[in-house]
Amino acid sequence: MNHLHRHISPKIESNDLSVRVSLLLTLICVLLLMLKGNVLNTKLGLENGQLEQVSQQQKAIFSKAVKLEATKINRKIKYQQALLEKLNQRLANQSFHSNSDLKKLRRLYHEYHVNVKISAENYDSEIEQLRQRMLTVDSSIVVAMAALESNWGRSKKALYTNNYFLKTCLVLDCQPPVKQGQKVDNLSDSRKLHRFNDFSETIKTLINLMNTHERFQVFRNTRAGFQRRAKIYTPQQIIGTLKYASLYTEKEFQALEKIIADGSL
Repeated sequence: MNHLHRHISPKIESNDLSVRVSLLLTLICVLLLMLKGNVLNTKLGLENGQLEQVSQQQKAIFSKAVKLEATKINRKIKYQQALLEKLNQRLANQSFHSNSDLKKLRRLYHEYHVNVKISAENYDSEIEQLRQRMLTVDSSIVVAMAALESNWGRSKKALYTNNYFLKTCLVLDCQPPVKQGQKVDNLSDSRKLHRFNDFSETIKTLINLMNTHERFQVFRNTRAGFQRRAKIYTPQQIIGTLKYASLYTEKEFQALEKIIADGSL
């Protein structure tokens, strides 16, 4: 019996080790599959417009930074509005047009993409077109778009390129000023990923895009309607017009509406 036990025991130990190794490998495979599933779910969630979990503190810091830049740009727009009215009044009362005033007006035409020459025949309609484009954009809408498209400023592409409106700029062929020697990155679909010099430039470009690009015409018309009635629009009242700009998928648009509805902006 002792002799038999000595011959059997090693086999039992060997089998036991094989079982342990098999169990360990099985456990590792399960863990890898779970990890892969989590990564895939996160990726699909982001593609469907669902943002990763971000703390309220991170959201507050990001919102404050975007709002600050949007407010600066809106302040400039308000200054330009006052300048336009002064120019319009002076040009209307002058028997001859001041070259200085005309140059200032041409610069406004150029900045807001009013692609016509200043003419006496169509002057009133041109000025009205300029007025509709030269309006502020609610900073909460800018924050919501930036949050959706850059995952509250955490996207590596957004951080690397200073571009917090990647989808908007790509869909609408956003073309920021490219300085000599400035590089652009190639995306997998051969579209150009535009890089900005700083954080404020990307917000300035987005607001200019909303004020000038043809796809935002419904947004501008709705905004101008509130302006004519001397009413201030809320983000909830005007956010629906972004559907006509074909910026997002339906799920992404729902995510945008949710950010606005949360009221944390």
